[in-house]
Amino acid sequence: MVLDVNKRVYNHRPGLCRQVEGMEHGSEDIALLEEEGIAFVTSGLFYMFPRAKEVQGRIFLYDFNQDGTYRAEPLQINGDYDQENFHPHGISHFVTSAGVVRLFVINHSKSFEHSVMVFDWNRKSGQLDLVK
Repeated sequence: MVLDVNKRVYNHRPGLCRQVEGMEHGSEDIALLEEEGIAFVTSGLFYMFPRAKEVQGRIFLYDFNQDGTYRAEPLQINGDYDQENFHPHGISHFVTSAGVVRLFVINHSKSFEHSVMVFDWNRKSGQLDLVK
């Protein structure tokens, strides 16, 4: 067992911790696009709250380049999907050779059926398009 004996650790100070506004039901996972200074955040994991019927699943966009505000904005999702059973959990991304940001999102329905949903982020409209 190696135990990362030769691993280099860097000290850094990222700055003050701040609360990001806009997400009522907390966040579950984040996909950071460091080169663009943005992050996609999943929210709405319903079985963690006593009033689960009020929880709406969403994907938010947080822009690290915004001045003075610390707010995540909900993204509109285009396409035919069951909004009532949309509760995103895990999220990952891939940038295609054409520069399209593709998101892979783990979704948990209210009946605990699990699926992977695929979205493309439309930079112009700032919206997500359902692929699958």
